[in-house]
Amino acid sequence: MLSEIDDDLAKTGPLLRVAEPDEAAALTDLALAAKASWGYDAAFMARCRDVMTMSPDAIARHPYYLIEAGDRVPLGFYGFDLTDGLLTLDWLFVAPAAQGRGWGRRLFEHAVAVARTKSFGNFRIVSDPHAEAFYLHLGARRCGGMPACLAEHLKRMPHAPTLNSLRLRRGQAKLWFA
Repeated sequence: MLSEIDDDLAKTGPLLRVAEPDEAAALTDLALAAKASWGYDAAFMARCRDVMTMSPDAIARHPYYLIEAGDRVPLGFYGFDLTDGLLTLDWLFVAPAAQGRGWGRRLFEHAVAVARTKSFGNFRIVSDPHAEAFYLHLGARRCGGMPACLAEHLKRMPHAPTLNSLRLRRGQAKLWFA
């Protein structure tokens, strides 16, 4: 299945490939731009930079994949973390200009295929709550939630981020949103 997804992406133009550690800064910028597209204010986004800065070491240790255009500009990426036997999809972002074109779905389908090839029956996803509908559309269902702890002022926001637990139907993955 993994090679079929890679072959399909190759036919459509953009390339899905393993991210390199020296791309950490570009992927950090892409993630922050994607998060900002949800309408968060500048003060919140400044706080996000601390927790959303990717390290070259993390990319080297864990599987990270990106979709790029022919000019090597990343359109989106995702990354896993494996801690204490729990596989977590900590990152899945699509550049604002590339959103709504199916790249997020392609990245997610690739992530599920990668998890399966590594014999994981499920994985956790840490994501912005605004992306919940995206994951629900891909077959997730809500299982619970808990508050996110990014910043004190979030408690005053009308849509303050929470850690929402979702599970994909057919046992594909467990999803947690933050």
